[in-house]
Amino acid sequence: MRQTRSQWIAAILLAVLALGFLATGIWGFVIRGQQTTQEAMARMRNYAVLHGHARLTEGGAPQLLQALAPRFLGEGVKFPPMDDPPAGRIVHIAVDRVTGNGPWV
Repeated sequence: MRQTRSQWIAAILLAVLALGFLATGIWGFVIRGQQTTQEAMARMRNYAVLHGHARLTEGGAPQLLQALAPRFLGEGVKFPPMDDPPAGRIVHIAVDRVTGNGPWV
């Protein structure tokens, strides 16, 4: 099935979001308490830009999430926490090169 442009954009945004949650060394900062915007921007001096290709596959998302759940949520956790979750999609990303500003460049 051919994906529409909006589906590709959504898949890429979800992949970037997943990278943010799963690979905190690659992405992000957290503004805590009274931290100013200027202080937050100073923490973003190191950033990564991942160039590559993404493809979507239909189905298999609940099984993948359940396989990852023990590592990130603890042993014995059922995720997604529902009976018979929808099949969903999996985004596969092949990184061709990494740019940005930081020790990985």
